[in-house]
Amino acid sequence: MNKFSILKDYFRLFRFGNLLFIILIQFLTLFCIIFPFINEPQLVFQTTLNSGVTFSTAFILLVLATTLIAAGGNIINDVYDVEIDSINRPEKIIIGKSIKSGTAIGIAIALDVIGSLLGIWMSIRVDFWLAGLIFPMCALGLWFYASTYKKSLLIGNLIISLFCCISILIVWLFVYLMLLRSGLDFVLLLHHSKTIHYFVWCFSGFAFLTTLIREIIKDCEDINGDTFVGCRTIPIVYGFFSTKNILFWLTFFFIFILAIAQWFLFKNDWSILGYCGFIIQFFLLRFTSKMQNTNSKEEFHQLSNRMKLIMLLGVLSMISIPVDLLI
Repeated sequence: MNKFSILKDYFRLFRFGNLLFIILIQFLTLFCIIFPFINEPQLVFQTTLNSGVTFSTAFILLVLATTLIAAGGNIINDVYDVEIDSINRPEKIIIGKSIKSGTAIGIAIALDVIGSLLGIWMSIRVDFWLAGLIFPMCALGLWFYASTYKKSLLIGNLIISLFCCISILIVWLFVYLMLLRSGLDFVLLLHHSKTIHYFVWCFSGFAFLTTLIREIIKDCEDINGDTFVGCRTIPIVYGFFSTKNILFWLTFFFIFILAIAQWFLFKNDWSILGYCGFIIQFFLLRFTSKMQNTNSKEEFHQLSNRMKLIMLLGVLSMISIPVDLLI
């Protein structure tokens, strides 16, 4: 096997597409949800905190810590999924072929330790060390997910959905703490904190629900391998028909929640973001329509990709927030 093939396998192992998505989410959360409500955000970005670390450096370390832990989770998930993948997608197995299992585990441990230490160090720098516990807890959560909870009914789905939710919430938590301890005028940010809270929680909820729906779809796609190793996922326990009903009502609930959010948006003159909600609702309705006739592994894979597109559209809709402020 040539070096290019091995390098390609490492890229697949890390799942760089997923990592870039996390980076995109965290940067858009800062620049499109938080910074539009701060006076002279470029000055804030260059500000040196009381700890001697610049705001920009602290934020980049936050993104790096989150990304490293996510990468470690991706790797350890592949290690524990070898038996399942040997049935579901044997042509895509990397662990045990081009990359040894021991090597993969060593890399995952290193990434999780470095990510956790960065998070803890940064939390100490902003004088709130308890926040640093989030990072090792997420790392451990992803390990337990891969080794145990992935095979349990719903618990594994909720862990991954919660991690995606936290990747947004943690940006606001640390930015709030960093600004609070920066010595800058904090009055304007406090004045707009309710609005920032609203947007952060809305997009966190969006990330949670889209991830939960997609994880259930992936369980439908992987039912053969999951059944072989004794998993108790929703489609295995309740069957395809009941699972599709669960997905239908989850999607319907999602559309309903979006409608409530849109009412608030239009009421408070956030019209562009409100119209973005209509686009997402249209794709959710198309998703629901397509789901009714989905039965094969390939069709569930296509359905999973549709939900991934909806996730991307939702994240990109953050860009409309500073545009709405300018109008």
